[in-house]
Amino acid sequence: MIYDKAHELARALKDSPEFKKYKKLRLEVNKDEKNKAMLEDYQTKMMDLQLSQIKTGEMDQAKLEELKALEQILVMNSILKDYLMAEMEFSRIYADINKIITEAIEVKE
Repeated sequence: MIYDKAHELARALKDSPEFKKYKKLRLEVNKDEKNKAMLEDYQTKMMDLQLSQIKTGEMDQAKLEELKALEQILVMNSILKDYLMAEMEFSRIYADINKIITEAIEVKE
């Protein structure tokens, strides 16, 4: 059954080394209020930039520069740097899986 396969895929993702590392580092970041606040600020600004780009169709250069500056500060913190790298790796895997599924069910004329 298709739902069984979906649950199997979900378990495989949850059990993957990439997800386990991402989850472990997320818990580590959340233990420190300063790190947690810095990460939340970064994520809020990133979301704001993305929403702005969707609305206007253009990249707000001032917001982009602010985000890049904040990112440079974050990567000086080894825990936040490791977390961001783990998040990026798991996000890549997740995006690849979505692409595989989307391409498989794409209706072609």
